[in-house]
Amino acid sequence: MKDLTKGNPGKAIVSFAIPILLGQLFQLFFNMADTRIVGMYLGDHSLAAIGATATIIDLLSGFVMGAANGFAVISARFFGAGDEKNLRKTFAAILVFGT
Repeated sequence: MKDLTKGNPGKAIVSFAIPILLGQLFQLFFNMADTRIVGMYLGDHSLAAIGATATIIDLLSGFVMGAANGFAVISARFFGAGDEKNLRKTFAAILVFGT
């Protein structure tokens, strides 16, 4: 496991930000493709349904990302303290919650 408590903090922050940025870009491209295909082939009502549900999907994505960040904070705390027992428990809880 990479120790992020040593070295350049800016580099560590960027290494965390890039996957989040890529995830958001993929979500944007999915929404654009979805809108284009539905708008071309299924009509106005279907396109309006996509617009109405986009906020709900964003809300769910935000909830999952927030939960993942919360678990990351707890995991980082135990990892930084060298508490492997509680780190394993946290990992098990993450798996249960994720499932």
